[in-house]
Order: sequence, then C-alpha cells, then structure tokens
Amino acid sequence: MKWQSVPEFCGKANIELEHVAKTYGSFLIMMHDFIVGSNYEIDKQVTINRSILKEAVVAFYNDMARMKSFHVIDEPSFEKDDAYKAYWILRRKPLQLLKEFDDCEFLNERFVTTYLLSGITKKKNIDESKRTNNPTWKDFRFLLYRNMKYRTISQQSLELMIEAFFCGCDFSTDTATPKIETDKTIAQKEPI
Repeated sequence: MKWQSVPEFCGKANIELEHVAKTYGSFLIMMHDFIVGSNYEIDKQVTINRSILKEAVVAFYNDMARMKSFHVIDEPSFEKDDAYKAYWILRRKPLQLLKEFDDCEFLNERFVTTYLLSGITKKKNIDESKRTNNPTWKDFRFLLYRNMKYRTISQQSLELMIEAFFCGCDFSTDTATPKIETDKTIAQKEPI
C-alpha cells in the first residue's frame, strides 16, 4: 500500500472515509455472523484478521476510485459493487484458521459464496422457500462454491455471474407473452 493510513488514502483518492469505515464494519459483522452461524468457535477455531480485512476493503475502494476516474460513473451498480468486494475478500482471505477442524478448508471461499448468494437473493426477493423449491438452486450454489475454490476468478467474471443470474430471474418472472420481433423492428432499434 502506497499510503501510510486509510484516511490518507481516502483523501488522495477522493473517497469518503465514512464509506470505507461502514464497509469495513459491515464485513466484520457479516463475517462474525458467518462464523457463529457455521458453529465455529470464534477466536478459538477461526478469527477475522482485521488488518487483512482492512487491506481488502481499501483495495476495493482503490478499484472503485480508479474506475470512476476512467469511466463517467457516480456510483457502481449493485452487481459491480458486490463483485469487486467479493473478489477482494476472496483474494486477501481475512478469515483465518487458528485450529484445524473437519471441513475447515476453503473457509473464505465459503464465506464469499454465502455473501454473494445472500446479496443476489435479497436483491431479487428470493426467500428460503423459493430456493428450496427451485431444482437448479442447489446446483447453482454448488457450482459457484466450486468455482470459488478451484477456478481463476476476476472482478469482471463475478460481475458477469451476478448480472447473468439477474437476467435469468427477470426472464423467469416475465409472464407476458413475448413479442416476436422481425428483422425490420430489430433494425429500427438503436445499436447495442
């Protein structure tokens, strides 16, 4: 890190320190809830390395500052925001093992999968019963987690995954009869 402190980074990158602190605090709470909800013993089996978490959050805001300087955007989309946060958590791995236990491998990957699935289901109002009744949900969850563990992941690939999920949700909730477009109506539209 080039800067000596987070406030100095925020000043140079024109980022509100409160936003960084809020993101950091939110992740601390989510990770704590994840540890407790997974029946791990906090600070005995698993701990949150706050320094590494700080690095992940600052790296996320560094990406956002760079993106805002290259592209004319005020705020990133939900998809971009969650994808970049997930990427940096996955990359830095702030959840640390203090003691090995059964199924302790890929702890950060499990957290990131949970974080992403929680965000996208909340955004699309998909409750537990909908997830349980959807035969492909379990496969999707498994594939996402497997990709977190074994595949090369980028911010952009995570953003694409979230956007594709939303696209699929939007198609499945569209009850109107689709209008069939002819070549003439397609040609009249503005290019993509």
